Amino acid sequence: MITKIIITGVFALALLHPTQQATAVEALSTQEPAEHCVHYFDDKDGKDAIFGIRHSRGLIDEQQPARDAVFSTLRAEYSRKSDTTDEPGR
Repeated sequence: MITKIIITGVFALALLHPTQQATAVEALSTQEPAEHCVHYFDDKDGKDAIFGIRHSRGLIDEQQPARDAVFSTLRAEYSRKSDTTDEPGR
């Protein structure tokens, strides 16, 4: 019984032990995706063409939520301004 407690404690401490930062995604330069996209017209089913398309789609998909958040903020801000400027006597 005590062995189980000790093993569990050691395992829990191992999980809490700080580790080096892991990087799962390598940062790309601007030229790298462009170089892959150049191959699209030569071989649309090739690795480079598919990589270029996926990278471009990923950028577009990431922009949509950000754009929606900006528009939502702007709508809220303009509706507040219009509420305060419609007061009589101004």
